Amino acid sequence: MNENNEDKCLEYEEKYLISDQKVMFYFAQHDIYDINELKQLEISKRNKIIEAEKSKKGVTIRQLSRITGITKSVIDRTEGQCTCPLVPPLVPPLSRAYSRRNSKLPWFYSL
Repeated sequence: MNENNEDKCLEYEEKYLISDQKVMFYFAQHDIYDINELKQLEISKRNKIIEAEKSKKGVTIRQLSRITGITKSVIDRTEGQCTCPLVPPLVPPLSRAYSRRNSKLPWFYSL
């Protein structure tokens, strides 16, 4: 009956934060030596770099926002880490179902 498990219910984990200089060093590993270079990149390439930095332990979204000048919401929406449901994929099936009853969609479906 006494089995070991890896449950993390109320265990305390210390926060691990790294300095802005270390984050800039991480950007330098991607050949980004000036933040303006990051802003001038193609959006998909920029998002891949931000995603790589965001996945490192101790790097926060707020810290990346402060260093890069890119808003927190844009950094949060980079691929793989979106915590909100995406509405646009739901619009076609909902619009078909809704159009059977009414011809006009609500304002929030006109994306």
